[in-house]
Amino acid sequence: MQKEERRDFHRERVFGGTSTGVIYYEDDCPVAWCEFGKAELFEQINRNRAYKNLSLEVKPEWRICCIFTDKEHRKEGLSKKVLSAALTLIEEMGG
Repeated sequence: MQKEERRDFHRERVFGGTSTGVIYYEDDCPVAWCEFGKAELFEQINRNRAYKNLSLEVKPEWRICCIFTDKEHRKEGLSKKVLSAALTLIEEMGG
């Protein structure tokens, strides 16, 4: 996808209620996040040749696809915070 298409795709997911994630704010500014969701929401991973070649007995029901921390806030443990929050939410949602 081109940049504009990707932005529209993600915007549609957010406003359509199919996107899940955790965002950590500092002074009203997002500085870290973790994207997660049901495996079927991440079709691009399922189509990946390397993933298809894995010999998994059980396919994952949930995925954590992205953890990001702003470069100005790295080494502060924020990745651990958003990952922990995501795991808690996944558990609360039945994962």
